Parts: sequence; C-alpha cells; structure tokens
Amino acid sequence: MLQPLDIAIIFGWLGLTFVAGLWFSAKASASTDDFFVTDRSLPWWVIGTSMVATTFAADTPLAVSGYVAAAGISDNWKWWFSAVGALCTVFLFARLWRRSEVVTEAELVEFRYGGQASRALRGVKAIWFGVFMNMLVVAWVMRAMRKVVEVVLGIGPDSMTLGVPTGILVVLVLFVLAVAYTGSAGLYGVIATDIVQFALAMTGSILLAILSWRAAGGLEGITTAFAVHGFDWGQTTALVPLDDPDPDGATMKFVLLMGVMWWAARNVDGGSYLAQRLFSAKDENHAMWGYLWFTIANICLRPWPWIVVGLCGMAVLGPLEDPEKYYPMMMVEVLPVGLFGLLVASFLAAFMSTIDTQLHWGASMLINDVYRRFLNPKAPDAHMLKASRIAVVLLGIIGAMASFAIEDIRFAWELALAITAGIGAVNIGRWYWWRVNAWSEFAAMGVAALGTLAFKLLRTTEFAGTLPEGWMSFPFDAVVITAVSLPIWVGVTLLTAPGEREHLRTFYRRVRPGGPGWRAVAGDIEGFDNDGPSRGTFLGIAAGCAGIYGVLLGVGSLIIGQWTAAGGWLLLAAIGTGLMAYQVTVETSRKPVA
Repeated sequence: MLQPLDIAIIFGWLGLTFVAGLWFSAKASASTDDFFVTDRSLPWWVIGTSMVATTFAADTPLAVSGYVAAAGISDNWKWWFSAVGALCTVFLFARLWRRSEVVTEAELVEFRYGGQASRALRGVKAIWFGVFMNMLVVAWVMRAMRKVVEVVLGIGPDSMTLGVPTGILVVLVLFVLAVAYTGSAGLYGVIATDIVQFALAMTGSILLAILSWRAAGGLEGITTAFAVHGFDWGQTTALVPLDDPDPDGATMKFVLLMGVMWWAARNVDGGSYLAQRLFSAKDENHAMWGYLWFTIANICLRPWPWIVVGLCGMAVLGPLEDPEKYYPMMMVEVLPVGLFGLLVASFLAAFMSTIDTQLHWGASMLINDVYRRFLNPKAPDAHMLKASRIAVVLLGIIGAMASFAIEDIRFAWELALAITAGIGAVNIGRWYWWRVNAWSEFAAMGVAALGTLAFKLLRTTEFAGTLPEGWMSFPFDAVVITAVSLPIWVGVTLLTAPGEREHLRTFYRRVRPGGPGWRAVAGDIEGFDNDGPSRGTFLGIAAGCAGIYGVLLGVGSLIIGQWTAAGGWLLLAAIGTGLMAYQVTVETSRKPVA
C-alpha cells in the first residue's frame, strides 16, 4: 500500500504537471495556431516522443499483459501489425500531411475534395471522430485507470468516499487536472508533459519488469511455475503463431492482420491525433523522422517490459479471473516503498498523456471544423481561444460519463478497430488517386458503421452458433467489413462526379503527392515526374519492416531463451535497419518543386 514516500512522489509529479500547464498557458494563448499546432515549430524527436507517449496510456500495459495471459504473447499481433502501416506513413504520408498546412484531418478533406459534399464530410468527421471515437478512447483509458487505482490502493468497487466509489473519485480528480492543464496550455503543454511522462512511464515499466523477473526466479522459475499452475509455456510464448490449424485460431488471425488489417485500418496514413503532431513539425523532413522514431519506440521499445510482467504475474500469482489485473497486482507484489510511488506516478503520467491528447485533438476538430467553419466563421481569434478551452472541458465531461459504460478494455480496443475497418484503403486513395472524392469517404465510413452493427446483431442469432467462435470477433469481423467496403467505395467513386479540376490542381501544387494516380489532372505541372514514391521508397518500407520486426522478435527470443532464433532475428534487424536508414536519408534529400 502507499507509504508517505510514495505519496510524496505522486504529489510531486502532479505538482510538476500543473506547473507545466501554467508555464505554457501564455504561449498557447497567442493564437489558435499556437494552441492547436504550436505554430508548426517542433523538432522530430519531440513530435515522435509525444506520439509514443500519448499511445502509452494507463490501459496499454493492462491490455498487453492481459493478452499474454489470455491467449499468449502472439495475441499482441492485434497491434503489432500496425508497424507496416506506420512505415507506410513514414515513407508515403508524413511529409504530405506537413505540406498540407491544415490544422486537422477534417479540414484536409475539404481542402482535398472541394464542393458541398466535402464541407458536409468535414463536419461529419469532426463529430464522428472528434467526439464519438475520441470519447470511446477517453472512456476505456479512464476505466483502465480505475482498475489500477483499485488494486494499488487495495480497495474494492464498493469502497466509498464522500458518497462516491473511491476508485472513481480518484480517477476523476486526475481527470480534472488533465483537463485543466490541457485547456490552459494547449498543444505546447500537452507535448512538454508528454516528454517527461514518457521518460517516467518507460523507466517505471522497465524497473517493474526487472523486479518481477527476479521475484519469479528468472526464466527457470517462471517455466517451473507455469507447469505447477497448468499454463502452457509453449503456447504462451509462441512469438509468430504458424502452427494453429483452427479456422479461427492464432495462425489465421496472424494472416488476416498482416495481410489485410495493416492497410485497412484507419490510421494507415498516420491520421487522427498523430497527424496533429505532424502538422506541428518544423518541416516535412522533421515530420518524417519524427514518425519513424515513434514507430521504433512504439513497436520495439514499449511492449517487452509489459509482456515480461504478464509472464511473471502468471508465474507468481497463478490464474486470475481478470488477466488485465496481473500488471497492477505485480506492482503491489514486488515494488519497495519509493519505487511503488514512482510506478503509480508513471501510471498517472501514462493516463494523463493520453487524456490530454484526446481532449486537445477533439477540441481542435470541434472548434476548427464545426464552430469556426459553420457556426461562427467571423469570430476573432481571441474568441476562438476561449471557445477551444470550453470545448476541452465539454469533451472531458462527456468522456468521464462514457467511462462508466466500459468494462472490458480489450473489447473497447477491438471495437475501435472494427468500427473503422476498411477506412484505411480510402485514406490511402485520397492521397494517391485523384478520382477519390468526398462520397468515397462517406461510403467507407457508412459501411464500417453498418457492418459493425450487423455483426453485433449477428452474434445474437442461431446462425452465429454454427460458425467458429472467433469469426464473430476481431479481426475476422473487421476483414469481412473491409471486403464489403472496398468494392462499395470504389464503385461510389466511379459513379459520382470527381472534384473540380482546378481545385484538385491547387491541392496537388501544395501537397505534391505524385504517382500515376495524379497524372490525369496534374501530369503537366512542373516537377511532376520527380514527385511521389520511387522504387527505393518501397524498398525502404520493406527494409523497415525487417528491421523493426527483427528487433521485436529478436528481443523476445532472448527473453524466452531461444538463443539461435534471437541471433537470426537480430541479424535481420541489423540489415533491415541499415537499408531503411539509408533510404530515409535519400527521401529527405528530395525536394519538391515549389
């Protein structure tokens, strides 16, 4: 339980966070550009670290260690697959986002397509993603933090303080603090605290992994305990699941994730709150390097401490009804006074770094793409700054209310992926095929939403009981939705009018995406043949996949004692990383015609 030293560390961290918010409030108040995109002045290492910090939420260690306990390490391919799409963003999209000079992804669609339909799409995307999807993330992160608080404080869900469940009250206090500094400091404060939060959270998770490993008796102790508790060591520690014959088993999931979901997932082009960081980069090359650093840290650096804690928790604690509690229970089990406070503070850091980003990103779309675009376009910037801060508070209230409806964090993760399935393909198309229009995106979004609803209804029918159980859940549902979505949005694209030619050429001159998909309307623009990806670009993506997955699997093989496999994976990583780094330097030396 928390001791005075632990409490002092926690309150010291909270005080530092609040002071940071006050420190940057004046800078963020200069204009809405300063508030939302820091006047586009950030270096690559800052935006990359901020991205990885904001994806390192309180829910993430719980979900990842829960995956390990529930279905084995290989179940983490549910998010490891995203490295392929992330590398596509590095080489194909990051610089385009920065060149666009917009403030939000919703603003981009109007700039890209033009016309009445694009204006409607801008408003719909701002509400759908800025409010609905945004609040789903806020809700599951708050639910995860409640789990952590209940375990580390040793309280049950029935414990009450001031007439409110204690776990909920503590999380709400933290939430209010996050809302306060987000509303005052804007993206400057969000990113500044992200840097410190990431360092604290990673330090805490690595220390917990080391102490958990010692408490479990090392590799030998863990394997012995697995046998005692009836866990299957081989199944739990399989890194690449290639031997599961079941039609809904781990092998088929792996094939679908790596074959379909990496390009079907919505963020394949680096959109949403990640794009907000790219908008804030000093220039397009800083955007590219920043996204590469984010990808490396996200896939290679973050997961193994959480996975180690999950394995050690299974060995030390035995079977648990809720596998997502292994992580916080190991904190209680192995951490001494002081370090326990540091780990709790790291969870607060992870929680707040995600909450502040989601609220800030959502507010940027509500203000930039709804209020300023449709309701009050002539309001002065000072008014917009006040409205932005009110939007942060409003979204905070909605997210707090939504958190009471979330119980299963992994389910919420997978729902977010399924409900946006297939959107990734149209997001790729909008950058590299001139013919894609606003109706294309409407069609893809509509199919994703209706498909998710259809699967929800289908699960309640007798027919669902005749199918393999896994076919009704992620990634099978998302792949089916994608298979339906792709021909529909392509058909809608070809049956509806394209954007106005001169508007498309204006977009092209600023963004310079290049490629054969733009030749019909922009082939005569000076420098066209030098724009867009080259063969080396795709070599860079492939080499990056080899490098990142080689590191990921090489480190994992070392941890579970597979030395030969580790050597092979790390050799692949060295070759892939070298080729990728070379190609990044080639790409950043290419300059589009002004």
